[in-house]
Amino acid sequence: MRFILRSLFLAMLAAVVLAVGGCQPSVEPSASAAAGAREFSVQGMSCEGCVESVTACLKKVLGVQSAQVSLAEKKAVIVADPVQVPDEKIVAAVKEAGYQAEPRSAAPPAR
Repeated sequence: MRFILRSLFLAMLAAVVLAVGGCQPSVEPSASAAAGAREFSVQGMSCEGCVESVTACLKKVLGVQSAQVSLAEKKAVIVADPVQVPDEKIVAAVKEAGYQAEPRSAAPPAR
């Protein structure tokens, strides 16, 4: 009897895991992240506290998956769906933190 109950429990558990998608193949985060990465120039930062403020504001934007801010390069790299999080939302979030931002062009201009 114990064996039957145990087998039934394991079968039900497996069905729940499959229904929730627990056995779906995982997508490599870096591969999907690179596709939605965008760069912004950030002006007005002078210390690591500024970087932390900008990073925190960007991460609060609904739809932003990640935000990396560099003081040395004066830039922010955002991973987000451009439809859900247009550039204007990123610029507004940085402005709310007290700094200026603008999208960097995807490719350098041709000469």
